[in-house]
Amino acid sequence: MPYFTSQDYKIFYSYSNADPSRQKPAIILIHGAAGVHLHWAEELRKHPEYQVIAVDLPGHGRSRLQQGQSPVDSIPLFAALLAELISHLQLEKLILMGHSMGGMIAQQLAIELPEKVQKLVLLSSSANLQVNLRILEEAGIPEKLPGVLDLMNEMNYAQSSPKDMKDRARKILDRVPAEIILADFTACDKFDTTSQVSSIHCPTFIITGKEDGMVPTEDSEQLAKLIPRANLEVVENAGHMIMQEKAEAINARLLALI
Repeated sequence: MPYFTSQDYKIFYSYSNADPSRQKPAIILIHGAAGVHLHWAEELRKHPEYQVIAVDLPGHGRSRLQQGQSPVDSIPLFAALLAELISHLQLEKLILMGHSMGGMIAQQLAIELPEKVQKLVLLSSSANLQVNLRILEEAGIPEKLPGVLDLMNEMNYAQSSPKDMKDRARKILDRVPAEIILADFTACDKFDTTSQVSSIHCPTFIITGKEDGMVPTEDSEQLAKLIPRANLEVVENAGHMIMQEKAEAINARLLALI
């Protein structure tokens, strides 16, 4: 699996090149805060007919920071790093899929690269998220971090989601460095494209869980009103981690949207 270095940040990405002639758009999968590229289903990452690039954003998964390197705490910088990867891979036609923070990065790229982005899929995302203040204020305090992670896990899942799913997710959160959690949510809190997303004219599909405690459904509804060609889908009995909670249905929907 390849790496790409942009502005001194080392970026890991999985690459499935099932369309060497590049007749179809390349699919770029962008995970959310504290996430990794494996959050996307294997059937999507290894689509038999498309080029698919699934990234680990800097500081996440296999894209480890170098010693002394500061985490990225800006959506525009995340987008700039991915734009350099897109240029490096010489991709001219794109389908962008982003979950949560990844959806914010996808919005930024669609605004900046309108000639390349042909379709946009935003899951559990926002144009102007008001991050829970406790996450911002306490994620950087070691003795308070476990409580912050408990809160995040609670906000991420619908009440009806299986307990074992939530328990596994809580253990995974323990592996994410506190500096990455704080930087990710700082980036999300600073982000605001409410005055810009009306310039996105490609077909846009917005999917949200009705019980999302991290990014309220109202944020997706706002996005759908602001983006001219947007379509909104609200999934019952699902929270923020919709790709895990409703894995089969969401994966089938994403494959159908390509």
